[in-house]
Amino acid sequence: LTPELVENIHQLGGSVLVSDRGNPPHSEIAKSLKSMGIKQYFVIGGDGTHKGGMQTFDAMQELEEGPYECAVVGIPKTIDNDIMLLDRTFGFNTAVTEAERAIDAAYIEAKSADNSIGLVKLMGRHCGFIAMQATLAAGHVDICLLPEMEISLPKLLHQALQIVKAQKHAVIVVAEGCGDTLIKSSGGTDAGGNKVLADVGTWLKSQLEEYFKKMRHPLTLKYIDPTYMIRAVPSNANDTVFCTVLAQYAVHAAMAGFTGITVGKVDESFVLLPIHAITKGTRKVNTKGRQFERLMRSTEQRDLTPGVGDDWALLPQAPDEEEEGQPFFISRVKSDALTDDEVFEKLGSLFSAAAERRESISSGDSAMDTISVENTKLKVFNGLGEVILDRPLERGDVLQKNDDVRRLEVMHLSGKFPSKNVLSPFNGLTKNLQDDDSWAVQAFSLTDRVDSGKGTPYYQMMRAGPRKSLFFDPKDGSSCAAILTCGDLCPGLNCVIRELVKTLKVYGIPRIYGIRNGFNGISQRDSWIELTEELVMEIHLDGGCILGAAGGHDSASRSAATLTQAGVRQLFVIGGDGSQKGAGDILALLAAEEHACAVINIPKTIDNDIALLDTSFGFDTASTEAAKAIESAYVESTTNANCIGLVKLMGRHCGFIAAMATLAARVVDICLIPEMNISQEKLLDHVAEVMRKKKQAVIVVAEGCGDTLITSDSSKTDAGGNKVLADIGPYIKDEILAHCKKLGLPCSIKYIDPTYMIRSVPANAYDSLYCATLAQQAVHGAMAGYSGISVGKVDERYVMLPIHAVTSKGTRHVDVNGRMFERLMATTNQPSFAP
Repeated sequence: LTPELVENIHQLGGSVLVSDRGNPPHSEIAKSLKSMGIKQYFVIGGDGTHKGGMQTFDAMQELEEGPYECAVVGIPKTIDNDIMLLDRTFGFNTAVTEAERAIDAAYIEAKSADNSIGLVKLMGRHCGFIAMQATLAAGHVDICLLPEMEISLPKLLHQALQIVKAQKHAVIVVAEGCGDTLIKSSGGTDAGGNKVLADVGTWLKSQLEEYFKKMRHPLTLKYIDPTYMIRAVPSNANDTVFCTVLAQYAVHAAMAGFTGITVGKVDESFVLLPIHAITKGTRKVNTKGRQFERLMRSTEQRDLTPGVGDDWALLPQAPDEEEEGQPFFISRVKSDALTDDEVFEKLGSLFSAAAERRESISSGDSAMDTISVENTKLKVFNGLGEVILDRPLERGDVLQKNDDVRRLEVMHLSGKFPSKNVLSPFNGLTKNLQDDDSWAVQAFSLTDRVDSGKGTPYYQMMRAGPRKSLFFDPKDGSSCAAILTCGDLCPGLNCVIRELVKTLKVYGIPRIYGIRNGFNGISQRDSWIELTEELVMEIHLDGGCILGAAGGHDSASRSAATLTQAGVRQLFVIGGDGSQKGAGDILALLAAEEHACAVINIPKTIDNDIALLDTSFGFDTASTEAAKAIESAYVESTTNANCIGLVKLMGRHCGFIAAMATLAARVVDICLIPEMNISQEKLLDHVAEVMRKKKQAVIVVAEGCGDTLITSDSSKTDAGGNKVLADIGPYIKDEILAHCKKLGLPCSIKYIDPTYMIRSVPANAYDSLYCATLAQQAVHGAMAGYSGISVGKVDERYVMLPIHAVTSKGTRHVDVNGRMFERLMATTNQPSFAP
């Protein structure tokens, strides 16, 4: 394998090495590796492959001529995402995206004909993660069947009939592993020793057709089996970068002498794990966990567990619907900006509950070497999984000198207003209720840092999720909820709005309004539109935003007065830094007017520059679309003589989109982002050098370089108050052409500016699911009485953050001394352009 041979294989699906199962004796493998002089042995595979890698390592130590020195490093691979400990496995994100497309196709087919079912079978031999995530991402599945579920066929068939009767169509998703639960497999095995499963898709299709015929109800069934399609495609942008980083860390580990290990991502950190840690069983969907509960709420399917009612589907004719023991669907409970001091003065009482909680917290033992929690231990395992150390946990095991943990308290309306203390409808829908003592803390990291003397702050944040009791009474007919979006478009806006409406309806909120034109639309009542479940049902399939996109801020006092008059008790603001500040001002004025209203922010920025959060919604989709533009530029540059493909991407003040898309495409020669210090002379000389050597090049530049490489007019601002940047794309195109002409180098440039294309598209599967979960957590927080908060995901956990914690930290930038930037430089092979 040479660099030239593998240069473009990432653009293809499949594997250049071909995939196979089974293996010869490990002693033969060990001898072969030694004869070839292999010193680093990388195994890419799942549980069995990793075990095999260790067996080969053992065989190398038992060779007749003596132990053979070779590092064995695994890279976990399973499309099912069922490897223990890891956040996820590579390829899973891509597979879910492709699976969602199959579900969307089934939905369109089912909607296009009366009495129609779209049936989709998806991969998942022993676990249903692909089916579950794709179902949540699609948002219009009526029944989802996983191998982890106990399923009564009569109940399933009867429920399918009732859905078709009620809405004239249905979408059903079934994981292939149900071929070993719903029906019995033959017991045969494949080449890898895995049980051959019965084909549950075609079996369920025939069962549905027979049952509908028996019940004398017309049925058109569209069956889709995309099994191999979802795994044979090239990886998407997210997975491409993920694979790249995993591979790099695998090589780093092998060259440093680590062996018997695998690489993976745990709590958003890349780590090395002993192989035994991931081979002790597989992960399955927890049918009592949060994700499964979200699945049940999304599909609104009834419990299919075998038991009472199993004979419904065996009746010779359709039963009377009034005889059914439970309702079909899940039951539902039918700019005068303020200063920081002014905001605090008006909101001071809302901090009272948090302050009391803080005062009650014991300071604990101040000794540096103790942990005050009783029976807290450190257990150390060796490479074989044996405990070699078991002792009380010490502070130095998790924290370094000068590190501290900072708790971020959130405001609650009970500090100023009396709570209605209404029992939440989610008491009967979930076993995962949160309370005021539900906290999450960022993952600790012990490492040699250049700035270790300064210490690292780790934030403790309140977990998001439904609470036992509600602050508001959903039956209050005089109240309503409102949703507004601020700033520019971003993939996923419609997904957020749709899920806000659906979740508010589960709580029983009678009226929900969408406010067009952002903050400016609040005081313009003709900009308010009522959002019903019917209206928002399919908006997640579209790009853009049903409420439009608008910047700017109206008078906060006028906005507060209008919201009070309209009886708005829950206000959801979807926007970035400026929107969060505006939401805080409105909250302060509402409190001053004695109007209890929960103001919740859902952070939005396509640039992914919000501090603390793992990522912002829409960023994954935007990076994927941006990578497509880069790939087009590569095709142009390689099929036209002496050609440069030049792509300008979004990123006003940070280069995350440009960097992520460059890492995903892997065909870029030069990437320029606002965080870089760039000498134009050095840049142009390098472009000329690349063209002399390769006769083609791909260059990516972030729009924010229009304020670094060239000087923008600081007096020009847009409606949102943002500085209007000089257009870096045409400028750098002209400069390159002029420089090449001066040097006598033939050169043409194919310029691509996909700016609005990458933000106006529908959200992909990852972002669709992320948006839905953020919206759900926002509604849970609002109904429980929390206010002045932003919801987000930090170290893979959904939390509520006080707005000031997000706005006070400023925006995030690409760290030019960090790992991501180093990967970028290693990918493009470009030198430093610093003056």
